Amino acid sequence: MSHIIGARCGTKLMLYEREKQVEVLINDPTSHSYIPESRFDHCSSFVGKNLYVHRGVSCSFSGPVVEEYDPQSERWNRRSTTGDVPEAKSGIACAHRENKLYTFGGEIMPKLCSNVLSELDTSSMIWSTLSPRDQQNVPYPRKDAAMISFKDYLVVFGGFGGTSITKVWTNEVSLFDIKRSKKYMLIQSLH
Repeated sequence: MSHIIGARCGTKLMLYEREKQVEVLINDPTSHSYIPESRFDHCSSFVGKNLYVHRGVSCSFSGPVVEEYDPQSERWNRRSTTGDVPEAKSGIACAHRENKLYTFGGEIMPKLCSNVLSELDTSSMIWSTLSPRDQQNVPYPRKDAAMISFKDYLVVFGGFGGTSITKVWTNEVSLFDIKRSKKYMLIQSLH
């Protein structure tokens, strides 16, 4: 398991390899290859052997792109995406399953959060929105939630958000069935 470490609007971006307990510089400013801009409040996940980084807050970063790091070649690529690109810019939760990157929620603009669940097919780089057939138990709009994939489910936990009138930290746990019913199941909701 590895983690991205970056500085706010800085230039140093590191990959920490937990097994080796070593930090590796992965955006060497002396190289002539593409170097991503440092940011915070982004989401990142390994899909297959590559790391994908989506959105976040930076000095000037924007647009429907996902950045991909290939540890084998030690190179970054800026990948354009199409389809139904998620609106949220920061505080997005993400997880992966097979060749798909999933994102949930996030902040669209200050004080406006999303509860949209999106899927990026990393083979085609096309986004799609996963709309549950049943609108019951759809999670609150929020940012800064955590998400994991487990078997055929995406599990969303916690975060900060709610309605346009009331914003709260939540420990709500929701499961989304990817394969079968494509509906949310509310496991826990205590605000």
